[in-house]
Amino acid sequence: MKDTRFGHFNADGSFTVTTPKTPRNWYNYLFNDGYVTCFSQTAFGEGFAQDDLGRRLPIVTERHVFVVDAETGRWWTAHGLPLSRKYEGFACTHRPGLTVVESEFDGIAMRLSAYVHPEHCGEVWDVAVENRSGRPRRLRVIAYDGTNVDGPYNIQSYNTGSAGWDAALNGVVATGAAAFGGPKQTEAYVFLAGDTPCTGFDTRKNAFIGVYGNFAEPEALQEDGRCRNSDCCGEKICLVLQNDADLASGARASFRYAVSFVQDRAEAPARAAAMLAVEPDAAAARADADLGGVRLRTPNPDLDFLANTWLERACVLGARWARVRSLGYRDVVSDCDCLAAFNPELAARDLKRMLAYQYSNGYAPRNVLGGSINDKNFADCCVGIPMAAHSIAMELGIESGFLDEEVPFNDGTKASVYEHCRRAMDFLWNFRGLHGLIRIWGGDWNDCMDTVGLQGRGASVWLSMAWCYANRLFGRLAEATGRTDDAALSRERGRAMADIINAAAWDGGHYLCAYKDDGSKLGSDENEEGRVFLIQQLWSILSGVVTPERLPKVLHAIDVDLYDPMGTLVMVPGYSRIDNSIGYIGTKAPGIHENGGIYLHTLAWKLAAEAVLKRNDKLYETLQQMLPVRDDGTSRPSEPYMISNSIFGPQTGYRYGTPGQSWRTASAQWLLKSLVNFIFGLKPAPDGLHLEPCLPAQWPECGIVKRFRGTTYDITFRHEPGRACNRVASLLVDGAPHDPAAALPLRPGATLRVEVSLA
Repeated sequence: MKDTRFGHFNADGSFTVTTPKTPRNWYNYLFNDGYVTCFSQTAFGEGFAQDDLGRRLPIVTERHVFVVDAETGRWWTAHGLPLSRKYEGFACTHRPGLTVVESEFDGIAMRLSAYVHPEHCGEVWDVAVENRSGRPRRLRVIAYDGTNVDGPYNIQSYNTGSAGWDAALNGVVATGAAAFGGPKQTEAYVFLAGDTPCTGFDTRKNAFIGVYGNFAEPEALQEDGRCRNSDCCGEKICLVLQNDADLASGARASFRYAVSFVQDRAEAPARAAAMLAVEPDAAAARADADLGGVRLRTPNPDLDFLANTWLERACVLGARWARVRSLGYRDVVSDCDCLAAFNPELAARDLKRMLAYQYSNGYAPRNVLGGSINDKNFADCCVGIPMAAHSIAMELGIESGFLDEEVPFNDGTKASVYEHCRRAMDFLWNFRGLHGLIRIWGGDWNDCMDTVGLQGRGASVWLSMAWCYANRLFGRLAEATGRTDDAALSRERGRAMADIINAAAWDGGHYLCAYKDDGSKLGSDENEEGRVFLIQQLWSILSGVVTPERLPKVLHAIDVDLYDPMGTLVMVPGYSRIDNSIGYIGTKAPGIHENGGIYLHTLAWKLAAEAVLKRNDKLYETLQQMLPVRDDGTSRPSEPYMISNSIFGPQTGYRYGTPGQSWRTASAQWLLKSLVNFIFGLKPAPDGLHLEPCLPAQWPECGIVKRFRGTTYDITFRHEPGRACNRVASLLVDGAPHDPAAALPLRPGATLRVEVSLA
């Protein structure tokens, strides 16, 4: 594989980081339905369990695996830290469900594998050491888990938990208190257990790390070269286990550790045994089982690896864990929409899970966290429900019965998935403010604008457009299921809302962002800052609201007013100060994220809009701006296998062009959706899969493999090199001509070879 400065993709789609010192930590997310953790190439990260109402238990706050030479007292780690140790052959391979860190120091080769049990909350560390020094060695392997089950440490405060050795567990247990699985606090036991009889332990951070120590200078290792067998009571807890290994030259030893929690201490040994029995490859295979529903073939192999492995993995993560920090309702629903492109069954499961938090009047909350369903006055959270339901239903087929499945609302009453969609549409139709536009209330997509409409009069132009888009999809569901009255009402309402938007939200050269409660405009030429916003222009195209005579002006706003060589800006210019009538967007420096940065989620929407307009050249330019590794091989200092939420804009000075956070963003999910449904143009419909591609001129031959209703399609697109071609001129299915306007044939169990010529 082609090497970059910091690593390379592998043939199986995994990525190997070849140095511990990347520009920042490059993460992998490991998770199941109840536990999620991030793990970087240096083992940096955190992990927590979460119940159905977003109550969290911080099981892992930091982790280390130390290796000590028992004869010299010299120590190092199995994950490349401290950097001053100068490890040889460092390689951290991230793949879905598994991270493996390999290195060698002082003649000792090490392999640390980290993964999550498919069902139980917690993580497993598999450690192997091999003596390559040419002489006998006495080693100590010491696993360290920092935990906050006893609460974080605060200066001049105190912790009240306790911890100590548990012989039946072959590990250490910390006792804390938590409201988990219910509103009342009960005991919570976090443990670290090993599969090999331990020779030492610690549970008191002041004993192992020391009052004045840190992970680079743990007092126990600096002074004793081993654990101190410390109990803990009323001090900050850590969980540490030690194993000794006498290794002849060429000999190898392995140890496995599980960190988890139980609410009944007697269950800890059985839980530990179950977790310790899972092999690394089995955990990875479980993660891989959710992937593979689509496979891209483009001239850029790095894009193929990104899409075929990592963007799919991001969809699975998002549909279960949203943005990780919070179970955001709209985030999960949107990610289910994207997940449907390759795993509609899993998308259906997770969408139904979120529908159970929806109110019976159709409204949906902002998030679920800390034991509560939190509204936070957000108006837009239910608009994505019909979008996701449409994508899932079209993938599974109307006859699957998905739309008729009954799902509860948060008050316990039940209705079909279709009815959940209908009530979402009705709620927003009736939730309108100034000029008949849908209220913005405490925020729309741009959740930094959280005070624009709290009095109930302010209105969101984007949400009104997104409603039009969702309403059109809902109308298709109504038609497909024979609900003709709903379909007719959808068409009538859609025309009315489009007229309202075009009458009230046009600013002469572009669409407004919003109206504030006092009636003043945002995103207008009247404003000194925040004059033009991107998403309203994009969604005027996606929703079909923009009129033909206005489209050139909208494109001028996109192509000229918001242009930046790094990518189209989310708005210009950024707000330079706090305005409490708008929200906390002004607390971000101009050029950061939603405040005038280059937001990659919006660029993924731009890809879809460019495909709708068949602007192949602009589509290709936008795609290159999004990719962590472009077609020409240039890259950004972030994970080449994951998309960031944003690129810092020109107003940020030295940060200009550098990426924001990775993984915890919808950018990856919507990039995959735009690639599959808009660029390759795979359009699922009640009668099957249609093709409406908009491919870059730079891709004269490309392809996609897609699983759809039991049939696998291996589709190859060809067109004249250097020429943008969007019309399907001819189509062959297993060598036989097929009507380009018709759906591809459905042959469950078969793989069909589809050849598409474009003109």
